[in-house]
Amino acid sequence: MAEVAVLAALAGVAAGALGALALRGTRNRSFGTVAERATYAALHQASLAAPPLRHGLSTESATRSAGHLRALLGSSAVALTDTERVLAWDGAGEAHAGQAREVADPVLASGRPAVVDVRSCGDPGCCVRAAAVAPLVLDDRVVGSVAAYTGAAGPALVAAGRRSG
Repeated sequence: MAEVAVLAALAGVAAGALGALALRGTRNRSFGTVAERATYAALHQASLAAPPLRHGLSTESATRSAGHLRALLGSSAVALTDTERVLAWDGAGEAHAGQAREVADPVLASGRPAVVDVRSCGDPGCCVRAAAVAPLVLDDRVVGSVAAYTGAAGPALVAAGRRSG
């Protein structure tokens, strides 16, 4: 159930990446096109992230899924929350883990994805500056969030937040 919500939230990100790769159309005869290899890699990471979430959204399931989600999204870090606390943080910028729940608040309240500026640590070299946050919805109820953190909110991330929100 929750795995479907996570995968649905990530489908837009994966589709955009796959579309960009498909435009390149480079072919390696023995391993398929770049887009085919990217599709396989994305589906493989999604298949690794989903099983722990079949048992619900908990600290254990979120921790087991977070690294796979970070690899799927290609982000600096990933945070998973429920409606009350941060369940897992995986990746760089661990000093930001404590504020992940606060970053997720608007998404948890509205049920709509958002792009959030998180430049609060004062470190000019910090690789955690923006987050794309999506709600995790189960039975029409927001039960948590997944956030992909990156070094900058570039045009593609900002556009994704506008389209989703």
